[in-house]
Amino acid sequence: MKPLSNQQRLHHVNTEQLFENYRSALGHAASYTYGMCWKMVRNTEYLFRDRDRRGNGKSLGPKTAQTTVAIDEAGWPVPMRVPDPRAFALNKAWLSGLPKREPLKKPRDLDQARAVAQLVQDQMPPLSFDSSLTSLHGDVRKMLPVLTR
Repeated sequence: MKPLSNQQRLHHVNTEQLFENYRSALGHAASYTYGMCWKMVRNTEYLFRDRDRRGNGKSLGPKTAQTTVAIDEAGWPVPMRVPDPRAFALNKAWLSGLPKREPLKKPRDLDQARAVAQLVQDQMPPLSFDSSLTSLHGDVRKMLPVLTR
């Protein structure tokens, strides 16, 4: 048998990795085969994950901030990538202090930063501003006192 060239070996490795990721994604997608929906029971809405075509499934709890998710038309959860709200607030505060920032945007940026910081402190206690966000630039992290006044 003739040995594989470097290009062929690279293609083989890439194909194996692609197939492994494909199988993993298929398994993940299978857990959402029948989707999720809201069901009303005794005047309370519950998030419900269907397990089969007969409507059997499991309640994931009453509608709260923790159970509210974006669901598409087919009942699948919509993946959403969002920034850490603490990083967003610190970045907005930092932007508000830049000398070259448009003057009309500065107060709006600071108001948004303070609003998000207050929301995090009130509604998301596990996301503490006390823990350092080490991936942020030092100038951005220095804006913490502006937000916690």
